[in-house]
Amino acid sequence: MFIGTSNQGDLFNAFRDFVFAYTVYQLFLLVTFKLVDSLKDDGFNSIKGIISTVELYKGLNMAIPISYLDKWFEKKENPMYTLTKQQREIINTLVKYAHAYNRGIVTKDQLTLKLKLLSIFVENELNCLKFGWMNSILLRIFK
Repeated sequence: MFIGTSNQGDLFNAFRDFVFAYTVYQLFLLVTFKLVDSLKDDGFNSIKGIISTVELYKGLNMAIPISYLDKWFEKKENPMYTLTKQQREIINTLVKYAHAYNRGIVTKDQLTLKLKLLSIFVENELNCLKFGWMNSILLRIFK
């Protein structure tokens, strides 16, 4: 007898139902986490593209095109783009620094430092998304 069961068949059915429910639960979590992580991954890859473009113009001693910066500012503000608050803040910082560089307020070295720091941060975030423990609800909460 086990938790109100009257024979072996009931115990087996209860165990089978538990395994089925747990499997569905795990699949739901896995799919949900993978989708959320893919959205974050896409946003960070977009930021890497912005950093690379700004570095290219800076390396050639050219002003970063205002149209390029305005495009990213508009994308950052558009709710249709699935960017996290953190990603929107990074894009805002990049756009502000690039505008300041164009106006001569920020030096080439200051811009280089900011780009390198943001690049390191973005790489770290992308690496964290690949960790296996990211599939745990509790570990995601405490991270």
